[in-house]
Amino acid sequence: MAQIKIGIVGLGNMGMTYAKALLAGLIPAARLTAICVNGTVKAEKASGEFDKSVQCFGDYHDFLLSNQFEAVIIATPNQTHVTMATAALQADKHILLEKPVSLDIREGYDLVSLAENQKLTFAVMHHLRFNPQFQKLKDLLASQEIGEINRIHWDNLRYFRAQAYYRSSSWTGTWQKDGSGVLMNQAIHELDLLHFLFGEPTALLAYTRFGAYRDVEIDTESTLILTYPNGASATFVT
Repeated sequence: MAQIKIGIVGLGNMGMTYAKALLAGLIPAARLTAICVNGTVKAEKASGEFDKSVQCFGDYHDFLLSNQFEAVIIATPNQTHVTMATAALQADKHILLEKPVSLDIREGYDLVSLAENQKLTFAVMHHLRFNPQFQKLKDLLASQEIGEINRIHWDNLRYFRAQAYYRSSSWTGTWQKDGSGVLMNQAIHELDLLHFLFGEPTALLAYTRFGAYRDVEIDTESTLILTYPNGASATFVT
């Protein structure tokens, strides 16, 4: 089986999760060939964690020019996503980008346009829609086997974050570097599922609290009311 060569930039929680999955052979059609971390010292340290088949880089420019991979997984802090994705597309690399795409929706559209012009694959990781139970639910809804849906209530309380979480790095919990809170960072996967299963709403009303329960400036609690083309309504609480 032909394998696509993968490079990963960023070796935090998500970057290491991808790296371990690739090295364990959990994705038969892909193999890890390069990683990039910030700085020579970190690259030297990281090289000790991988075998010699994986080349380690401390500079993103050198990483992209190395020709060690065809596709790159970008798993770095939110504020770096647009710059790194743009450079990767310009270097003719396919991309799997960790969420969120960007801190500014206009920049997200620009990335999509660039990928289309370059004829490259550009995807964002929203993994829950691939779970078998949600695939099955999607089929049931599409076939209307369970009838037409008139009301939806989605109570999403799984993403508790203690104050220590926001203290764990210099960028979490800030507008400038994090870009948002519970809506764009934590509940974004459930919002993607809501869209995947029920489609585009025609209207949306949101009641959002900023810094509720936590000493941060971003959104920490939100209730959404949505209306759909067939008249169905939904509430989404997170």
